[in-house]
Amino acid sequence: GSGIKIGQIENSTTSSHAINVRSIISAIAPDATIESRSVSTMQTFYSQVESLISSGCTVINMSANYYPENGRTSWYANEEKWLDHIEGPHGISFVNSAGNDVTGSRLEIASPGMAYNIITVGAINDNNTTTTSDDTVQPYSCYVNNGSNGCAKPEIMAPDTLFNPTSENPYPNGTSYSAPVITGVIAQLMEYKPYLKGNSRLVKAILVAGCDRKINETLDPNSSITAIEGAGIIDAVTSFSIMTQNKYRS
Repeated sequence: GSGIKIGQIENSTTSSHAINVRSIISAIAPDATIESRSVSTMQTFYSQVESLISSGCTVINMSANYYPENGRTSWYANEEKWLDHIEGPHGISFVNSAGNDVTGSRLEIASPGMAYNIITVGAINDNNTTTTSDDTVQPYSCYVNNGSNGCAKPEIMAPDTLFNPTSENPYPNGTSYSAPVITGVIAQLMEYKPYLKGNSRLVKAILVAGCDRKINETLDPNSSITAIEGAGIIDAVTSFSIMTQNKYRS
């Protein structure tokens, strides 16, 4: 991630949640620079995203979501429309956690995760092993996206059961901690191929194309995109291979 500036949107930049998210990004892209911003209202969300773009961030991680109980009003709300609008001229790669079902009955994608041009990330449990046979989709990872009237969310899955390198304890679980995995990989991709900066649609295509497996293939074996897992689990090695072998069109 050398030479890459990453933006971080959090409810509080000094919270343990924000610190954990930064730690995960730094573990994957240790040479990247991270700039954090706090948001308390939707208006500050707009201004802080604009501030990060103005400061030169080419990828932004948001692991702070809005749910129906704290302000979300529709499947495709103003904040999602706004993110899709600014993606065009800026090409910013915006990574959003899918959200967590903390009530036991709410699995709707958290806002602004329904924006078409961002990357929304769900969570898997890889049980901290290198084998894939014991991987499971986290039961709280949100995926409900209004069916045929919405876009396919999440697009991609990543582990959220990560060990903190500074302690003997794992980070807490949640899609908040799967999103920065994707953010860190994007920073590495941008370092390797600088022309990806400002080309968010190509970044998204390369990441999605790199996914080569899903946990629950039997749910929809004939589809490359499934309702719960999107394109599947992140495979950074395959995404890098796609770039190095020029298996894409810019």
